[in-house]
Amino acid sequence: PHKEWRFIIYIIPPLLTAAAMGANFLWNRRSKTALYGMLSFMLALSVVGSFLASGVLLAISSFNYPGAHALNRLHQLAPQYLDHHPGDGPAQIRVHMDTLSCMTGVTRFLQYNQDPQAILTIIDPVTDHPAKDETVAWIYDKTEDEQKLLDPLFWEQFDWVLAERVERVIGKWEVMDTVEGYGGLRVVRPGDDLSGDPEIAGVEGKADGGSSSMIRAREIMTMAQIYGRKATRGWWITIRMEPRIRILRRQRNDVPVAAMVGDW
Repeated sequence: PHKEWRFIIYIIPPLLTAAAMGANFLWNRRSKTALYGMLSFMLALSVVGSFLASGVLLAISSFNYPGAHALNRLHQLAPQYLDHHPGDGPAQIRVHMDTLSCMTGVTRFLQYNQDPQAILTIIDPVTDHPAKDETVAWIYDKTEDEQKLLDPLFWEQFDWVLAERVERVIGKWEVMDTVEGYGGLRVVRPGDDLSGDPEIAGVEGKADGGSSSMIRAREIMTMAQIYGRKATRGWWITIRMEPRIRILRRQRNDVPVAAMVGDW
């Protein structure tokens, strides 16, 4: 749970008790007068409205953790590029995660065991079938020391980096994927065409990539948007997305560079 929750949890029982007593008072008198009947009806509607509002806010909040989505995406990408010979012992994948990544969802619950115990099945990206099994040790780094981050030798130890600002990553790196995050809300007016808009989450034509949970959230938002705009004659409020975390891989001479971060 969030760290601030410990300051709030103590008032939840008395608040719920007071609300339950008030609801019980109104509901038991719903047939006595028209006022009690109207208030009881509004009480029932508030339960449905609260449920819907919680669902909408939950869907929106899922886009507010690009660090978690980036780490999950990295776990999918990295094994495909593993260059290791079994005779060399357990393979290692070293990852540096910047401050924004750690603030937006990266936790130890998402990290793999650092001990070389997990047997990962490497999927061939062309055939989409298992290619080989590999024993891999994942090593994660969360260094924030500015002096270390300015040292080129510090970056030499990493194979992958999760970074908000690629210009701060020293060396030559490939941008393998970009994870977007919540950037605010946008009012959609009748006649606005959202297809292919890179700033809108959950619309057709959205860029590939992202974790499975984010993809599912986009699908839900897409359906809500399609049917919601029909009901409101084109008006809608949708989520605006913006690039937040880049997944960087150290440049290899024998691999084509899709996008490269130069020496800094």
